[in-house]
Amino acid sequence: MSTISIVIIALGSAATLLFVLGYIRGTRNALNSFRQPEGKELEVPQYGHWGAMAFATIASAVVIAAVGLTPLFIYAGPILVILSAAGTGYAFFLEEKISATAPTA
Repeated sequence: MSTISIVIIALGSAATLLFVLGYIRGTRNALNSFRQPEGKELEVPQYGHWGAMAFATIASAVVIAAVGLTPLFIYAGPILVILSAAGTGYAFFLEEKISATAPTA
């Protein structure tokens, strides 16, 4: 197995772990938000990371075009996918943790 393959597998495993942990946290937050008493609306954060979205779009277009120029860029695609999964997992940790409160009768 080549060095780049080992690096991609290691980064992919780390990104997968970050995504799964973030997903679990996000699911708990969603369930705790659902359990909030009626009338207590929680504010949904609106971060608007337009720069990151623009970068991801441009980077993917450049990588797709660059693969046609040199085969070396074939490894950039998996790295972008790993970064995307890691970024999505990290986004789950950006929202505030919501604690569950028992509804009062």
